Formats: sequence, structure tokens, C-alpha cells
Amino acid sequence: MKWILLVTWLTAILFIHFRGAVRLPLGRQILDHSILLAPVNAFMILTSRLSTAPYLPDGSLPELKLLEQNWQEIREEALRLASSPNSEGDQTGWINRFTHFHWVFDQKRRAFKKTNLLMYRAAKFSLIGLALYLFIKL
Repeated sequence: MKWILLVTWLTAILFIHFRGAVRLPLGRQILDHSILLAPVNAFMILTSRLSTAPYLPDGSLPELKLLEQNWQEIREEALRLASSPNSEGDQTGWINRFTHFHWVFDQKRRAFKKTNLLMYRAAKFSLIGLALYLFIKL
């Protein structure tokens, strides 16, 4: 069963990689975060009734008319909410902490990569190898 899932996942990655005219190099695509959601992305593309063109015709999404008519009101409400302090019990604080942690971690990763590329690659490929080993072993 796990081999079927692995083949399906890899097929979805290759489908997403080769579907457009402009693409990342395959090595970078494999190590990019976009491969995690490649099966979902492929499913959405294959089952969508809309065109996969970069720009859709105006009439293809009639639901957007409501947003187009009320965009100024939505903007004013967003600005009002952004300027007010968080209320007690607001659950968005953890999102801010997580994104800050991710940003700091990414800055440290970039600095490590810039100063010592060989060690960076060794650590990255060791983690990938460990993940593959655990997948095959389990």
C-alpha cells in the first residue's frame, strides 16, 4: 500500500513539474515545499471545470461580482480591524509566533548555507536520506 502511495505522490510531482512552460529545475522542485501538496494540486487541476490558463475570463466566476461590488467596504473593514488591538481570547497570536519562528529559522538557515555550503548540503541530504530510510523501513 505504501508503494502505491509513493508512486501516486511521485506521479503527481512529475505532473505538476511538467505541466507548465516555466518551471524550476527538477532537483530544486523535488526539494521545494510545493511537492508536499502536489497530489492535492494535481487533483484540483484534473477535476476543475475551469481553464488552467493564467487569466480566466470575467464571466467564468460569477461569485466574484459580489466582491467586486463591495471591495471598498471590505477594505475599510480590514483596515479598521488591522488598526485595533487584539481582544482577549484572540487565537491569532500563535500564528504570529509561528510565522516569526519560521522567519527566524529561515534566516539562520540562509546564513548557515551562505557560510558553509558543504555542511548545509550534507545536513539537508542526511535528513532526506533519513526520511527515505524510515519510510522504506516502516
